[in-house]
Amino acid sequence: MNERRKLVVVTPVPPRHDAAHGGGRITAEAIEHLASRHDVTLLTLRGDDEPSVDRQLVESCAFVEEVRRERVRLSPTRLWAERRRVLLAARGRPAWVVGHAVSEMRRRLDEVVRDVRADVVQLEYLALADLASAVSMPRPPIVLVEHDARPSAGTARKVRWRSVRRDAARSVQAIVTFSDEDARVVRKDVGAARVVVIRPGLDLPPKSGAGVGDNVLFVGNFHHPPNATAALRLVREIHPRVRRVTPGATLTIIGDGAPGTLAEDGVRVEGRVADVRPFLEAAAVVAAPLSEGGGVRIKVLEALASGKALVASPRAVEGLAVHSGEHVIVAEGDEATADAIVTLLHDAELRSRLGKAARAWAEDNLSWDVALDRYDRLYDELTRR
Repeated sequence: MNERRKLVVVTPVPPRHDAAHGGGRITAEAIEHLASRHDVTLLTLRGDDEPSVDRQLVESCAFVEEVRRERVRLSPTRLWAERRRVLLAARGRPAWVVGHAVSEMRRRLDEVVRDVRADVVQLEYLALADLASAVSMPRPPIVLVEHDARPSAGTARKVRWRSVRRDAARSVQAIVTFSDEDARVVRKDVGAARVVVIRPGLDLPPKSGAGVGDNVLFVGNFHHPPNATAALRLVREIHPRVRRVTPGATLTIIGDGAPGTLAEDGVRVEGRVADVRPFLEAAAVVAAPLSEGGGVRIKVLEALASGKALVASPRAVEGLAVHSGEHVIVAEGDEATADAIVTLLHDAELRSRLGKAARAWAEDNLSWDVALDRYDRLYDELTRR
């Protein structure tokens, strides 16, 4: 029986099962499952235009508090109150780090850690790494979860994120990554002893089946640059090739921030939707031609778990033990991706076979129990120290 611990988990936005981005959804699932084994206190930043924490999570956690994420206003009082953010900006830290170093969150995190006598503090996303310095000594072990250690950015921006990680290494006891590839990147900065790979699980959705017609689906939050780049390639380069062979093929694009300007003949842009499942159900093929970024692609896991025929780039399935031609079709480059999509659109039997194998793989590999066991071992190790 695992020891029940007191965890304080901090997130940059309110986690929800219906979040617009995969990271928000997987964080919600992780917290809910952690709460089944531990007493979880959730602290989250919330912007004025963001929905609150998922009610299901509120009921699962021992305590939940939302801290308002305000912008720094140009007044002496506010600048002094948010002097930490001003300092981070002056040091050239990324805007996401500066935006989340909210003084009230720093104050409340330190108070809550003391009040609940936390055994472990867990910070979700590298953007929250600076909050580790807010917890006064002697502090409990702090775990930083990096959802994507390889952001798509220019050299200068990557250097800034590297500086954030190196700063974090002075205050956190372990960094969790979702893939071996991300772990290698982090280890170059902080050393091997601090890095643990824990792949997330997934609450399996209902099976969607093989789909009908010639509809291709792309799902991705457009505030994440790799998704925007992949969608643009689909619209401008890949889908026209598909339509030369299959004139009736349509492409549906779903994702928060998806620009309506992508809509054209045979391309439908839905933007953010409340529930992606009806679109998965209707899709004959799901496409994930990602060429940038790291971490685990939640939309890829969701497509596999839904039993869909998936065409993915090598980067999109990186770190997943899936095989091209058995669970997915892996294709690199615009022409190869278009050819794979066309093949699937014209072969319902192949779509069905891939979808069934994908679902079976998900049932065997995406259990939260495995991830939770690894978190428990990490917590045990850190608290023993």
